[in-house]
Amino acid sequence: MRNSYWIKSGFYTFLDKITQMVFNLGSFIIILRILDKATAGEWVLFATITAFIEVGRTGLLQNGMVTFLNISDRSEYPKISTASLLLNFGLSLLIVAALLLFSGSIGSLFPGAKQLPQLLQIYAATTFILSALYQFNFIQQANLDFKGLFWSSFVKNGILFFYVLYLFLSHSGIQLIELARCQIIAALPAALVAFFFARKYLDFSKTIDWGWVRKLFHYGKFTFGTNISTMAYKSVDKTVLGRLLLDSVSTYDLALRVNNLAEVPTTTLATILFPQSARRNHEEGPAAAKYLYEKSVGVLLGLILPLIVFILVFADLIVHVIGGAKYADSAPILRLTIFYGFFMAFAIQFGTVLDSIGKPKTNFLITTLGACVNLTCNYIFIKRFGLFGAPYGTLTAMTIMFIVMQRILYTRIGVRTGHTLRYMIAFYKNIFSRVRRFSFKESLAPNP
Repeated sequence: MRNSYWIKSGFYTFLDKITQMVFNLGSFIIILRILDKATAGEWVLFATITAFIEVGRTGLLQNGMVTFLNISDRSEYPKISTASLLLNFGLSLLIVAALLLFSGSIGSLFPGAKQLPQLLQIYAATTFILSALYQFNFIQQANLDFKGLFWSSFVKNGILFFYVLYLFLSHSGIQLIELARCQIIAALPAALVAFFFARKYLDFSKTIDWGWVRKLFHYGKFTFGTNISTMAYKSVDKTVLGRLLLDSVSTYDLALRVNNLAEVPTTTLATILFPQSARRNHEEGPAAAKYLYEKSVGVLLGLILPLIVFILVFADLIVHVIGGAKYADSAPILRLTIFYGFFMAFAIQFGTVLDSIGKPKTNFLITTLGACVNLTCNYIFIKRFGLFGAPYGTLTAMTIMFIVMQRILYTRIGVRTGHTLRYMIAFYKNIFSRVRRFSFKESLAPNP
């Protein structure tokens, strides 16, 4: 039964991450080839800010809902769903108000990004529609059903990609304001698709249980802060570049887009690991979380290391295919940033496991510390080395936080870093054994 869960959930989640990457990277390639570096950098900043908003919403709502729906009595299901819906609606109103009131102030932080305030005002409508989409997706995830997450994401990202592709093929040019408006159009059908798949799980109470509202909020507030800190940890390099060197943002972001290849297996496992880890920790204790962490990181390292080697060898070709000749300066940046994937395999699973064992406050504090360390390192290194200071600073911060995180996991649940390497080696041995058995069977097969 468990193997069936991992295979089916992993298939849809991995497919979701792959299609997201293909659509987003495809749109980005077209944008890079049409827009100048400064305008492309402005779009990157807009995408970074809106990503902050959405991961914050996910942090407040998702993990608490998934956890409590998995460990609570079935009779509490409608009360939890209603409490989560109320929190979602309230947070959406706050986000919309903040975007409308403070878009100008945010834009002033990046003097070269003239269209950024208007882009954020348009996004206020998008994020309100997305609140329904995410609510339906969280309910599906809580019920260990990932099919609808894939299809709603496919629709949302696919519409934007095909719109950009149409503009490119018709030689119509690309306007950032129109791209932002297209996101609204894409969010509507995606929310309808998510509703179609989630409707069989929808079960709300007629009254609001304020006890559950408080419980979900207090659980989610640390995950909310954690997700914001994680985004800051991952995006502070682009933010500092946007403030100091706007023309370099798109060059640096090109390298990060390629890095997303290495993060696909990491985020896939994190998505399906959380509900399973929460359930098994509740039933079996911390030993289950320790095992899941060590084995999942070991498998991730086994998947990521060959990809790192491939990108190190072919970085120049990859950059040329994606950005063309004008982005040739991104290749040496890519050879540095690709090592982010190694550290992220440990960091993302660190947060997933701590949240699943009921330690969101610890996760929040550590990721906040990591964001501060990364900000400090990036500011110092970018001022000293320019564009190359971003990967230098980020790798320095990641190394420091890797040591801190592994120490915490060891003291909390007994995780040993060396065990992850054993699982990685076992992963390779298992693949080699399967390939050898397959080759042996092929050699014994009778000739036709």
